[in-house]
Amino acid sequence: MKDQQPQFNLEPVKAFYTKHLQKYAEGDIRTMGWHDQKEYCIRFGVMTAFADLKNHSLLDVGCGIGGLYDYLKDKGTSVQYHGVDIMPQMIERARKKYPHSTVQHSNFATHQPATDPSFPAPTFEVCNILTQDVPHYDYVFCIGALNIESDNFHEFFMSMLNKMISIAHKGVGINFLCNKDRLCAGPYHFENPLELKKELEHKYNVRVVVDNEESLIAECCLFIYKE
Repeated sequence: MKDQQPQFNLEPVKAFYTKHLQKYAEGDIRTMGWHDQKEYCIRFGVMTAFADLKNHSLLDVGCGIGGLYDYLKDKGTSVQYHGVDIMPQMIERARKKYPHSTVQHSNFATHQPATDPSFPAPTFEVCNILTQDVPHYDYVFCIGALNIESDNFHEFFMSMLNKMISIAHKGVGINFLCNKDRLCAGPYHFENPLELKKELEHKYNVRVVVDNEESLIAECCLFIYKE
């Protein structure tokens, strides 16, 4: 019998992204709430430097239109990439952007770690990892997908983080907002990276590294190495 997951109201989050999807064209990073292309690439660079992803499997939680896959392919990093998002419109745009992607749900349910040294096609799926069955991956990333506030969002943030740790074989990378003073007012959620590090290292057998990349205003990148 599955553990009962708490119910979280994600309607404010969905409303935020629906508004951006309606406002901006396909392929525009502003649909995901990002506004600076240079920062967009720096963010991916910091996150992917935490681990050697080559020929490993990677789950991208809150993948949006698949920008991380684009970055990895441009860098020549062969990875078995699977992107998931709670927004069907995001997944639709990702699939249009990468027409060679595979979309069958069975590919997700039976996913195996990457063994093909060539660059595999990505897969994209509409999925809430808290409420759906998710297989294990070598690495799980969540880049900026937990930044929009809603009811009891700290509890949701921690539930997501706990789930990602449980399905990752090697490690989890997460990018989130951490400094209210450096960001204009908005419906944003902030976490304290040092408190997160302390809590996670106490709760799990993990090593946590925090990267406060100065060029990423108000953001923090945190990587959890599973021992």
